[in-house]
Amino acid sequence: MKKTLLTLFLLSFSYNYLTQSPIEWEFTAGGIDKDKGRELVLTDGGVIVIGNSSSSEFGPNENQGEKDAVILKTDHDGNTLWQHTYGGSDEDVIWDIKETPDQGFIVVGYSKSNDGDLSQNNGGRDYWIFKIDSQGTLQWTKTYGGTNDDKALSVFVTEDGGIIVAGDSRSNDGDVSGHNGEFNYDCWVIRLKANGSLIWEKNYGGSSNEYTASIIQLADEGYLLVSGTESEDFDVSNNYSGDDGEDIWVVRIDDEGVIIWEKNFGGSGEDSPENVLKIDEENILICGRTTSSNYDFLNQEMGGNDGFIMQINSDGDLIWTNLLGGSGAERIKAIAHAADGVGYIFSGFSESSNGDVGENHGEWDAWLGRLSNSGELIWEQNYGGTDNDIAESIVVTQEGHVLFTGWTSSLDIDIEQNSGSEDLWVVCLESPFSTGISSVSNQMVLSLFPNPCNEEVNIYTDEIIEEIRVFNCLGAEVLKIEGNVSKINLENLTPGIHHIEVSFSYTKEILKLVKN
Repeated sequence: MKKTLLTLFLLSFSYNYLTQSPIEWEFTAGGIDKDKGRELVLTDGGVIVIGNSSSSEFGPNENQGEKDAVILKTDHDGNTLWQHTYGGSDEDVIWDIKETPDQGFIVVGYSKSNDGDLSQNNGGRDYWIFKIDSQGTLQWTKTYGGTNDDKALSVFVTEDGGIIVAGDSRSNDGDVSGHNGEFNYDCWVIRLKANGSLIWEKNYGGSSNEYTASIIQLADEGYLLVSGTESEDFDVSNNYSGDDGEDIWVVRIDDEGVIIWEKNFGGSGEDSPENVLKIDEENILICGRTTSSNYDFLNQEMGGNDGFIMQINSDGDLIWTNLLGGSGAERIKAIAHAADGVGYIFSGFSESSNGDVGENHGEWDAWLGRLSNSGELIWEQNYGGTDNDIAESIVVTQEGHVLFTGWTSSLDIDIEQNSGSEDLWVVCLESPFSTGISSVSNQMVLSLFPNPCNEEVNIYTDEIIEEIRVFNCLGAEVLKIEGNVSKINLENLTPGIHHIEVSFSYTKEILKLVKN
């Protein structure tokens, strides 16, 4: 019989059969105060890391004020190629970065300075947008805002080489117009030319607060803005939470900033988006945290704050949602495509050691996992020490290496060095982690057909099977078969997701099976 090799997903459940993927390299950077990594960007010859530092010194660089922006580049082995700090004598924070067509970078954040690298401040915090070249040299810098706080949080380089920036604003003067409400935050979007000059600006929101997560460009040259909202008026037509509770708010605007549609997602709890991943021209993933277990997250609550992933299309239709976590608190901060093009890798943090989370080293752990295309958890792993360890951003190289950045307060287990209270932290994992398939599995022919199935499923393998165990979605064993078999009768099993453990003389593998 001809063997058919199907895509294989290895599942981590009941405390995971996959051991923690080895750390290929990791390093911390900072001084005696708080230093945090924020975002990663893969680029030619290595990776760009951005973050913020409150220490008096960050490596060879002195702090220019209360808080400085930090950008460094490493090679593929984690060696620092260059490192710079940016800012003035007050608070200067960066939040997002994107590469530009000339191999430079656009960086956005917010600033209270009007000296050093900044020449103007309109009052409180201003949007801070600056351009660096491939070596980190500052090329230009711009500030936009009014007399209240304005914080740039997301940037996207548009198809025409221009820039669109989204963030939160409490101003209604200076560069800002159309504010909704009084002292609340609105989403403020500004469209810029490649040189940073203003094309247009728009405010979006209601009489309560909006908290911007991300903005991306769509195929029609319009944009998708994702935010949290506590409003139910002005631009916001619905709120599941009521009483200033937060919903996930998605707004589609055209290339002039005019609203095409807006929709709310979530439940009656607190639902906060963190980041967005564009799957293709028609589909988008949103990740974050929620305390809801109804409406769009019906009966999914694991406990307290859970991480969530949801897929919508470009018309705002909800495709699926999935909550992940344990009895403690979790938050999913970022998501990326897996290296093999099947499913996604997420990063965040967790304080649980049950439910979807296999272990906890202490306090917050950096938490990574892989999802199928439909959002089901394939595996998860924790990294860190006995103190707080946070993964803010994640990228996956073409070779399958997973890199994440964030910050750590630990000095044990996975962390070899710590200079102060919180250090910027960068980690690179060995490439098998990105696929979830061990080196043994890559050499083994092992698959199920059909999958999904009805009453029976065929097992194809080149090896001799010693034992098969079938578990339901709760981890309970529902079937056990000893000996070398090629077919399993499943007519007595309830429909749903099951996990099949196939044991050989030298290893065991876990496959996912869906019974109709």
